[in-house]
Amino acid sequence: MSYSVVESSVSDGQPVELYEFRQGVQVWRYTPSAEPYSYLSAEYTPATISRSDISQSNEITKAGITLVFPRDHDFATKFLGFSPDLVTTLTIFRGHVTDSAQEFVAYWKGRIVAGKATGNEVTLECESVFTSMRRTGLRARYQRTCRHTLYTPACGVNKDSFKVQGVVQSAQTAFFVCTEAGAYPDGYFSGGMVELESGATRFIVNHTGSSLFISRPFVESIGGQAVNLYPGCDHLKATCINKFYNLLNFGGFPYIPNTNPFGGSSIV
Repeated sequence: MSYSVVESSVSDGQPVELYEFRQGVQVWRYTPSAEPYSYLSAEYTPATISRSDISQSNEITKAGITLVFPRDHDFATKFLGFSPDLVTTLTIFRGHVTDSAQEFVAYWKGRIVAGKATGNEVTLECESVFTSMRRTGLRARYQRTCRHTLYTPACGVNKDSFKVQGVVQSAQTAFFVCTEAGAYPDGYFSGGMVELESGATRFIVNHTGSSLFISRPFVESIGGQAVNLYPGCDHLKATCINKFYNLLNFGGFPYIPNTNPFGGSSIV
């Protein structure tokens, strides 16, 4: 038999669902069933999980689901407080125990966007993979400073060409010391980012000497860790020329007049 045959049968079906969570190179696999289940050489561990109904809607923002875990579940508690630094995707596979072919289908796919605890439960909010198809409207602005986000394709700067490798000497909440940063003028890394070996990143708010202040602390302790530092940009034309040598991709209009030549109103 196949999945479609069993699924459409009157009484032969015995559905089983498999939940696969991926976060970078880490993978967690669970099943709401009472017994472990093996699929494609991967073992799915029994867990007390319930979910909301899966429905189709014209609005993709309303096609999400919620998962409910026990309060003490190790995986679910990762989403309380600060969310993980990397995107966590969820794929729900659905099949039937009575299907001799062991055929499973990808029943739902998306990502976890938020978690909250209520009483003895942790609820994870998940949005559908189709939300990635949403497109923003026209967002380019006619402005004096560059409109491009640093290191994006529109900007064109290769961040690896400006990467500075270092080691964290000490760290306290949203502040850490890296000797290698002291070799650069104050503010060189302001507006840039720091990247850990795990791939987690933080925005650098301020850089003075060897001290760097980040937007929020990392979940884990970073003292003694190797990090990559990337310089920031204030989106001025002079910075684009002298710091990144990237004038051809400068996205600003520095010679905008102060007043509108057609109506006389202020432009800047």
